[in-house]
Amino acid sequence: MTKKDDNNEMKTVSKTNGCEGIVKGSFEQPTYTSSELIGNNEDLLRQILINIPEKPLSRFKIVSKIWLHVISNPEFSLWWNRKRIPLPSALFFSPATYRWLFIPFDGRDKFSQPPFSISHDIQIEKSCNGLVLLKDWWRYWVFNPTTKQSKLIPAPTQGYKNLKPINLAFDPLKSHHFKLVSSPCSCGVLVYSSETDSWRVLSEKSVHTSNTSLCNSRCDDLIYEVGVFTNGAIHWPCHRGRTSLCFNVDEERFRIMPMPPIQGGEQWRTIRYFGESQRRLHMIEYEDDLTVRFDVFEMETDYSNWFVKYNVNLTLVGWRINSVGCLIQRFYFLSLVVVNGREDSAVLVMYLPDLDLVISYNLKNQRLKKLCRLPYKVNYPYSNPTLLNVHQFIKPFVF
Repeated sequence: MTKKDDNNEMKTVSKTNGCEGIVKGSFEQPTYTSSELIGNNEDLLRQILINIPEKPLSRFKIVSKIWLHVISNPEFSLWWNRKRIPLPSALFFSPATYRWLFIPFDGRDKFSQPPFSISHDIQIEKSCNGLVLLKDWWRYWVFNPTTKQSKLIPAPTQGYKNLKPINLAFDPLKSHHFKLVSSPCSCGVLVYSSETDSWRVLSEKSVHTSNTSLCNSRCDDLIYEVGVFTNGAIHWPCHRGRTSLCFNVDEERFRIMPMPPIQGGEQWRTIRYFGESQRRLHMIEYEDDLTVRFDVFEMETDYSNWFVKYNVNLTLVGWRINSVGCLIQRFYFLSLVVVNGREDSAVLVMYLPDLDLVISYNLKNQRLKKLCRLPYKVNYPYSNPTLLNVHQFIKPFVF
């Protein structure tokens, strides 16, 4: 039955087990606006937020608990990254032991402070797709400059003595976990996984293929200090021969990879640069220190061979970069970078010791840009220019 109260509001009166209760609006359906329906639907929300740039997306976490849950989900980070390949925006450069410079590619003609503080007793060992491997006198840890989170790496049973150098493997398009891989030796390979927070020893028999062996004399010629991770594998260049080795991190297997012909018919390959950009391997190799004309090689996507990607002539760089004009005879290659993802934005970042300048050289239109002037003189490993302590800074979306 129903009755009318003083406010003329209709209420329903029910009797249950002898007790009266009043239920207001028993037959009214709740109404939601379209924005509320979308904002509370995780599937729709993911489809919308995945197209939002990083900075506003970070701020959207405070909108509601549902938005925070969606954006903070590691799977969402993977989906977001797959729509855009993270690109390097700067370099970490250590011209002197335990002194770091942060060099952005925006051409402000000065070096900057890094996005995080680095103690004087800490070295950057490797960088990989936004993560940085740090080391002090006896510890390793992996740091994410974007989130300011770090992970201290437990020491393996064998200790760190036989681990040098360690390679960092991280692919934000596949997983939010990373791995550390020691350089191969006669006892095999040590692999650390952040997923299990433990080290594993891979014996030589378990990692070599029918065509490779860690005991092969070719391993003595590999340059382990410049291991490069891309396409799921760590790649090491080789001083001699037509082949080298790479290690597939997921399959935990070695395989043979080709090397370009040694320039000038020499027996020993002098590698000036070995790195990757946009998941493509690049290499610069020439014998004469005064060379100003050279080729930039790129690996085929199927790893069948190397081909000449760019022909470079730096003869007039000294006159074009310096208002006084002088002949620049020494170049040190820091990185080859595709700045904004387009082919015409590929630049070669170089250090000119005669002018103490870091510049970028566009490999398509030959334009030069001053990036910064170093505040002090640099001591370089002239015998092996690939040992320059340079690392790309990439800011992926990892929350």
